[in-house]
Amino acid sequence: MRFLSVALVVLVMPFSTLAETKTYTLEGMTCQSCVKSVKAQVCKIPGLDTCEVELNKVTLSGKTLDEKLIESAITKAGYSILPKKAHH
Repeated sequence: MRFLSVALVVLVMPFSTLAETKTYTLEGMTCQSCVKSVKAQVCKIPGLDTCEVELNKVTLSGKTLDEKLIESAITKAGYSILPKKAHH
């Protein structure tokens, strides 16, 4: 039983340090130059573990994601975040 308890602790510990992941839909990105502009601003935000930028989509992960910094970086690149659609 003691071995089982230790095994459970080892298995559960990594999940407590998982990063949060958020995806943002952007308006107006039409080409790879747009992607490069957004990457240049967004991917330099401190604390990011991953930063993936595609046409009209940014996916970020990190232990803490600062919404204001993210929005500011996207705005500085010349784009805006589209509001999430409500699901009914």
